[in-house]
Amino acid sequence: MTTIVMITGANSGMGFATAVLLANKGYRVYAGYRQRAKSKQLFFEATTTKNLIPIYIDVAAPSSVTQAVNHIIEKENRLDVLINNAGYGYISAIAHFDATELYRQFDVNVFGVLRCMQAVIPQMARQQIGHIINISSFLGKMGLPYLSFYNASKYAVEGISDSARYELAAFNIKVSTIAPGLFNTGFANSGAHIEAATINSDHTEGQSARHFINNVAENINHGSDPALVAQSVLTLLQTPTNIWRTAIGTDAQVLEKQQQTLSHRAFETAVANRFGITDPNTLIFSLNHQ
Repeated sequence: MTTIVMITGANSGMGFATAVLLANKGYRVYAGYRQRAKSKQLFFEATTTKNLIPIYIDVAAPSSVTQAVNHIIEKENRLDVLINNAGYGYISAIAHFDATELYRQFDVNVFGVLRCMQAVIPQMARQQIGHIINISSFLGKMGLPYLSFYNASKYAVEGISDSARYELAAFNIKVSTIAPGLFNTGFANSGAHIEAATINSDHTEGQSARHFINNVAENINHGSDPALVAQSVLTLLQTPTNIWRTAIGTDAQVLEKQQQTLSHRAFETAVANRFGITDPNTLIFSLNHQ
C-alpha cells in the first residue's frame, strides 16, 4: 500500500528536497505551495517525478487547510503522514516589534501547525495509524537576539509536539520533531521579514543588530544542504519506533550537546562566543547600586 504524505511549504528549500526525495522513494506526496509564481521548480519537478502532486495550502487560512486535507482523503481514502514544514521568520528587537508581524509569526509557525494537525488527526485516528513530523529549529530550545519571536514560535512547536506525542499514542499516531540548524535555503532572502526600526538606528543597538543579522544570513547562505533534512524525514518514516526529536546540521548538533552538558550560564556564554554577540553573563552591575 502506497503511503500518502502531505507536506506544507514544499515549493523550496527543505520542503522541496523532502517532497522530491519521498516521491522518488515511492511515497505519494501532496506538496503544498502558497504562491504559484514562486513554485515553478515544484511544478516542473512534478512533470517528471512520479507521485509528486502540487497542492495549494495556505496554513494561515483554515479553509485552505481543510480543503487540501479533504481533497487528499477523497482521492486516496487515507492520509498517513503530515509534515509541517511551512514557516516564517520575523526579525525584530523586542522594543520595536510590530503587532501585525508578531501575529503573523505565530499564525504561520504555531497556529498553522495546529490547523494542519487538527485537520489530519480524525482521519489518522480512523486508520489507527499515522505520523506527524513537525519541522522546528535548533532555536526551539535556545535563545538568540532579534529572533525572540521566531524562537518563541519554535519553542511552541516543540511543546505542542511533546504533548501531542502522549495524546495521540492511543490512536497509534507518532509525533516527531526535526530541529534543523542553519541550512542553505532561501529563508534569509525570502522567508524572513526584518523590522526596519531594529536595523536603521545609527546607535549601538542598530549596529549590533545589523552585524548579527548579516552574520546569521551569511551562515544560512553557506549552511548545510537541505537534503540532510529530507534524509532525516525518510529515516523517521522508515523507523518503527517513535523518534521524538532529531537535531540536523553540525551547528544544531554541537549546540544541543553543549546545552545538555554545560550549565545554563556556561551554555549562554558558549552561544555568545559562537555568534559574536554580547554575553549576558558579563553584566555585573546591580540595580541596588544605581
